[in-house]
Amino acid sequence: MKKVRKSFLLIIFLIPSLFFLFHQCTQKDKPSHKQALWSCQDPLSIPLHVRKNQFMKGNLVLNHSFESGKYFYEDSLDQPFFVKNWNKIGDHVEWVNLDRLDYDKNEVSEGNHAIKIHRSHSDETDDMGEGVISDFIKVIPGNYIFTYDTKLENISPNKTRLGTKLFDAIDIRILFFDKNKIQIDARQFYPYIDGYLDNSFKGYSYSNFWHIEKFGWGRVIGRTYNYPFSEGDIPDDTRYVKLFFGLKGTGTIWVDNVDFRFSRWNFSTLERLEPYFDSTFKKIDLLIPTPKIITEGKALTYFHADSADIIKPLILIPFSAHKETITASHLLKDRLESRINKLRQDSTKMPVQVNILHNLPQNLSGNTLIFSIGKTGLFEKNVEKTPFDEIKDKNQGYIIETIEDNIPVVFLAGNRPIGDYYAVTTAIRLLDEKKYLFHSATIVDYPDIQGRSYLFAAWQNEEEINEDIQSIRRMSLLKFNKAYVGYGQTRGRKNWYSPDQLYYSGVENAGKICRKIGVIDLSVMINPYYHFEYEMHTDSLTEDLRYRWTHSDPKSLEVLKNVFQISLDAGAKTIMLMADDFVPHENDYRKLYSLYTEEDKKKFVNLQNAHAFLINNLYHWLNRYYPGTRFEFCPPWYLNEFIDKSRGRAEQYFRDLIPQIPDDI
Repeated sequence: MKKVRKSFLLIIFLIPSLFFLFHQCTQKDKPSHKQALWSCQDPLSIPLHVRKNQFMKGNLVLNHSFESGKYFYEDSLDQPFFVKNWNKIGDHVEWVNLDRLDYDKNEVSEGNHAIKIHRSHSDETDDMGEGVISDFIKVIPGNYIFTYDTKLENISPNKTRLGTKLFDAIDIRILFFDKNKIQIDARQFYPYIDGYLDNSFKGYSYSNFWHIEKFGWGRVIGRTYNYPFSEGDIPDDTRYVKLFFGLKGTGTIWVDNVDFRFSRWNFSTLERLEPYFDSTFKKIDLLIPTPKIITEGKALTYFHADSADIIKPLILIPFSAHKETITASHLLKDRLESRINKLRQDSTKMPVQVNILHNLPQNLSGNTLIFSIGKTGLFEKNVEKTPFDEIKDKNQGYIIETIEDNIPVVFLAGNRPIGDYYAVTTAIRLLDEKKYLFHSATIVDYPDIQGRSYLFAAWQNEEEINEDIQSIRRMSLLKFNKAYVGYGQTRGRKNWYSPDQLYYSGVENAGKICRKIGVIDLSVMINPYYHFEYEMHTDSLTEDLRYRWTHSDPKSLEVLKNVFQISLDAGAKTIMLMADDFVPHENDYRKLYSLYTEEDKKKFVNLQNAHAFLINNLYHWLNRYYPGTRFEFCPPWYLNEFIDKSRGRAEQYFRDLIPQIPDDI
């Protein structure tokens, strides 16, 4: 009887516990049920806090640079090894260790270790190759960025007998697994071809090469295809992934610094901007483009209205200032006057002087803020106190430095006059909107890209021309230095060979402004194939269209020069001869660009010879009449992908063209 009572009491005690356990199990099922509805096609369906948490994790790859591992036999020259969070597949995989004498520093991109796969032989039947595969990486549905460092040598496909390209000889993959760690289908629908692609394969960067002789360490994006494919999406049911780096062909591949992370494309624009709401930014935080080096200084008052004598800022420029320096001084003068007059709320204008002085006036107040632009005498006396040495060999470089002895001086100086202008475009952004304050800073800056260009609109009327003309000054403040007149510029778009008055007017007025301010160069693009439709077949050309412009006709060449001349006479410093998108093609494939008249074929044989003739003729014409003009050429195959898919014709085109044209094209 006692045993029965004890059993009964035990059951009574266990009922709440069983209920609690059952309740907990049902609660755990709910997130799984909700997670099953999450989709990478609609990442906003995933709770924001979940997405943020995944994004903040950063790189999800453990032991991403292969630094953690061990050898099993320390004294052996052929040591089997273990790399933490990675598994070796095949016998020809090595764990590079710079502590060993048989490896050198060029075999590692980051840290002390990397993975090396070397194969001197491969079979056509080899489906997987050799390499390394990661442990399971936990994920949620969405879009991911996959990058890694790699080095390649002497890579050939494993089916060279068939005369094939590399295809998947370098086999980079993301393997997808469900919540039970069962591998799932990697197919992804691609509407552009109304079919499916293998979204697991991420070696597209190499697939169209026939052979890779040598590729030094570089950062590569693991990708399946290019736009308009939505790269980085994973199947909705994916809960784990594995990363595989393999070599099916022959040669050597090194891999290091693997990165796989939740991308910013999983967030709406509003969500991405939300962290900046209600934030307080300093002036130096808002500089565009961001300088190379910037150190915040203190705020200096540049206008004193409450003193007995009004104290205004003073601008100094060199005695023999160049156009760019003078333009910079006018810009600073206008901004200071505008800010002073706006804050004073007085209709009486308060002018700011621009002075050419070797020495400062004796009666200056200690409260006067001086802006010294360029290599003034004052700057030369104080140059050693500034970081000017850091930009001496940097083209378009500039510095901003404030020195306070008896009188505060802001030095705005470039290693060339254009640098003076860029220094001022940065300095005017340090002026306070609500007070007479200049937020001083020590700044060192120089561009990574020497030519920073933008394209004018396709002008439909004078209003659009005026808008583009006014934009020249605005764009110069962002340090753009080239403005292109496009080849589809006006209403007559297709008649590039017969520009209308709107074109003449726009080019002339743009040239005037560019010459006046001296900091943006006018540039022009002409495409002599633009009267054709996009990638027309040679057989579809009418007789009139075919002979409207040809390579072998001297009159056609004169027409091309005449159109270029409009911009050159307006002061253009760069011309771009375009041969993109509208060159006709032959046979069954759009990327087989071709000559399209019998006369051209008889004289030039192929397109590269015709283009070489055209380029050389224009080049000598420019040297004679417009010396110093930069000559740019856009070839028919202007993307790596176009070259890869040209069936070898693009490689032959460039191989023949390059030796025939000047090196400075």
